[in-house]
Amino acid sequence: MKVYKGKITMIGQGDWSSKGSGGGHTTVSVFEIGEHNLRKLLITDYMMNYVKVGDEAEILVSKGLSQGLITRQVILGIKVNGKKYMESTVKIIFMNLAKIFLYFMLTFPLMLFYDSKFPLILGFAALIYYVKDIFDFLKF
Repeated sequence: MKVYKGKITMIGQGDWSSKGSGGGHTTVSVFEIGEHNLRKLLITDYMMNYVKVGDEAEILVSKGLSQGLITRQVILGIKVNGKKYMESTVKIIFMNLAKIFLYFMLTFPLMLFYDSKFPLILGFAALIYYVKDIFDFLKF
């Protein structure tokens, strides 16, 4: 996860999707904060309500293990006007633990197929990455 700080200078147009439980999220085409120009960024309606061009803000962005190549970058937390708005802690911890479990489930067939311990190293790399994500989220 990465924290971006600065003045929000642009929030581009986006595609809205429903989560199915009364909320939704928007994939914005561009989100400029400080010197950073982030593209195709997912933001929930809950957090979008508090973000305005011209505000000084800090945003916590998760790019996932693929660093945005496969998964979409997601804003998980925003500090703006002295207040903090974040995704559910339980949801983030559960999602990261589920990803760790899935990576380890993938390593065992690979270990058998390749007769090597190398896939296990990849599983532990995912473990370290997602545990770090949990701590970054909690620290924000």
